[in-house]
Amino acid sequence: MGPTEGYLTYMNGCEALENDQIDPALTSVFGNSYLFRNDGRDELTIKIKPATVEGETNQLPDDFWLMQYTFIIRDTEDMKAANTLNKYKRLYFWDKNYQLIREIVSGFSTAKANESLLSTKPSQVTDEERKMTTGLAIYSLLVENGFSDYVIDNEFDEGVTSVFYTSPNGNTIYKDIQYLMKCHLSSDGILGSTNKDMGILNYDRQQQKLRLEPLSWFFKKAGNTVGTPGEYQIEHFFLEIYGDSNNTSFVYQAPYLLAEGSANSKIDIKLGEYGKIYNYQFVDMSSFDNSMLVVSHPTYNIDIKYKTFTIKAQRGNINNFKTTFKELYTKNLYGLKDGAVPLITLNKTKTENKSINVEYNYIPDDTLKEYKGLKKLLYTGVFLNECINFWVMGSTHRQAGRFYGIDRQYGAGEGKLAYKFYGQWLATEVKHIFLPENKYMNNITAIRIGSFGEMGINEGIN
Repeated sequence: MGPTEGYLTYMNGCEALENDQIDPALTSVFGNSYLFRNDGRDELTIKIKPATVEGETNQLPDDFWLMQYTFIIRDTEDMKAANTLNKYKRLYFWDKNYQLIREIVSGFSTAKANESLLSTKPSQVTDEERKMTTGLAIYSLLVENGFSDYVIDNEFDEGVTSVFYTSPNGNTIYKDIQYLMKCHLSSDGILGSTNKDMGILNYDRQQQKLRLEPLSWFFKKAGNTVGTPGEYQIEHFFLEIYGDSNNTSFVYQAPYLLAEGSANSKIDIKLGEYGKIYNYQFVDMSSFDNSMLVVSHPTYNIDIKYKTFTIKAQRGNINNFKTTFKELYTKNLYGLKDGAVPLITLNKTKTENKSINVEYNYIPDDTLKEYKGLKKLLYTGVFLNECINFWVMGSTHRQAGRFYGIDRQYGAGEGKLAYKFYGQWLATEVKHIFLPENKYMNNITAIRIGSFGEMGINEGIN
């Protein structure tokens, strides 16, 4: 759970912002003074939206284009300057509720939160009855500590793992959430499916609230057919160098919406110059991470109460992993056949289990005992996979947790590099950077987990 955060640099000659004795001649430049509290309660409100032409009938809807946040100033930096009149100060800030969650000691227990459902006092029931599903525990933790307005009630996954948990002395809400998320597993939401998924606690920018949902739900909203991008594929980017303009196949490897968009469009929009990628950095999964982490993850379970030791190896077995990965994620992306192909490379050292990573589990939950190793593999396969970082001219609608198509103007072309490069990318970080001379840029980091077609890599080597 990372915060929405940023920094702001402003002119502060003669410490103008806090100086109530400033020279009147400078008042018109710096305005009224403000004395910082410096206790994590200095608030900064930011509200940004593109301006439309006066008289324009198609106004840009707030729920897509508006950036609005209330931040807490968490730190300051006095920048080096040649003289006192040309000083600058930098304010570092992050989400207000995130600040409070980092501060407040929770005093939470699933037994206490579950009290209304128990037949007697929590002190007189079994540990099983004191348990609560992990998603419901996170929800209750936030609500009990005054953050009921910070969660989306009907979009908070209860989870399929249960714990009896009492917050250690001095633990903040943030630390409790970190622990409970480690224990959390979601169902994939498909009737009859035995697949379990990792959950994502994410901030909804429009509602300004938290939701907890299976990661696979993101991919189900990406779109996996040629002309029908999903609601989460919000934009299509094109490389600045378009390639051979005579090769105009116009075959794209991300779903492409042909219909002309309007000001109300929210799916696969094209913004001309604003959608042109000026430069990028692209890397595959690290070879070291691939060789050491994309291997079988058996779970060694130690039950202290019953003094038993068990090993669960099937779910975390690398030989089953590609099938599970495709079922959860890549089948929901656009590809040549039955969705995209998992960008997971195996070899005999992995498939013969000559290399493994052991996950140790002390939590007496049958589901976690079985799936903890798989959860670690899923995390590696998604968030340590191919990565791209690129710059484009700025627009306020862009955000993390959404898919972006990347193609060439005249078509993606064919070949193995095209298969793994062009297509749907999931943004994990979007920076909005406002520069001098009214220049506004976005820096976007995104991941890709499936290729458009088979890569044909030999997996029979040691």
